[in-house]
Amino acid sequence: MEKCVESAVEATGCKVEYEFSEHPYSAMLYNNTLCELYEKNASSVGVEFSMDESVKQSPLGSTDMGNVSTVVPSIHPCFHMGTLAANHTTDFTTAAGSPAAQPFTLKQGKALALTALDIYQSPDLLQKIKQDFITDFEIF
Repeated sequence: MEKCVESAVEATGCKVEYEFSEHPYSAMLYNNTLCELYEKNASSVGVEFSMDESVKQSPLGSTDMGNVSTVVPSIHPCFHMGTLAANHTTDFTTAAGSPAAQPFTLKQGKALALTALDIYQSPDLLQKIKQDFITDFEIF
């Protein structure tokens, strides 16, 4: 990254000052067992998933959830709430608080709660999630 910045400075003749964060974001490490369980529960409460590969593979930006996912098994579900407003904007804030967004949000809450209940009720499932995490982290 430094070489890119320095090359741009040299090429344009401008000056730049930069400082890299002491707390970089880690890549997100998704737990496949948790993902599958969440998807099953979300589908059961009426959440529809996009089958469009360009939507499924689109980058979502950085998040400190990546850092969390290197410590504990994690998922980071994103969901449509009836708006095309970009995240972290005033329009998104307004849309998120609107009555139209509430059914989408309630379905997500139910899906996450059902996922937690499944794990709580099945020690074998919890062990599989933990083992997947260990295996995935070794590959990561």
